[in-house]
Amino acid sequence: MVVDTDAHLLEIPVLAEWNGLPRLKNVFVGGGISFLIASGTTHYQDIVTPIFGPPVPRTFFDSRSSPDDLHGGVVTSGIRIRMGILNMRPQVRYIRWSSSPQLHLNANAVQVLIGISVGK
Repeated sequence: MVVDTDAHLLEIPVLAEWNGLPRLKNVFVGGGISFLIASGTTHYQDIVTPIFGPPVPRTFFDSRSSPDDLHGGVVTSGIRIRMGILNMRPQVRYIRWSSSPQLHLNANAVQVLIGISVGK
């Protein structure tokens, strides 16, 4: 039997950051919670061998139309870099997700991100 799951994920993080380190004034640390909305389709494929005749492949589709909502704790750290009017914020996040019983997901993640903005 072959089992294949296609999942679609939408993540919405809610974070608080702290910028108060005296010697490292451009470094920030933070944390919070992130919400993940997951939906997808699971395909099951199996080969049936009848008593008389050739093997017949059969495919079953199990559609997950209702989203599977997950939540997870987030820890983040990064640095602010200013170059004239350009501001960059590279950061690293770790997210510990709850598991998804419907889609069999365990999406724990380390994310490396960079935010870029223009302004004073």
